[in-house]
Amino acid sequence: MPRKLTHERIFEYYKFNNYIMKSTYLNNRTKDCLVCPIGHNIQMRFNDFQQGKRCLKCSGNFRKEYKE
Repeated sequence: MPRKLTHERIFEYYKFNNYIMKSTYLNNRTKDCLVCPIGHNIQMRFNDFQQGKRCLKCSGNFRKEYKE
């Protein structure tokens, strides 16, 4: 039987990968508010994070705003 994902487990997983979780974990479909090691505020689903996706701003794969 798979272990149930709890807020504490998710929080520790993000912390282990040097990310700070700012929101409470609801489920796999909702996005969590995170802060990357450099300090960018991002929103990402836990499933995407587990698959290796990280901060889009640090990797250069984000959409630029009209101002930029």
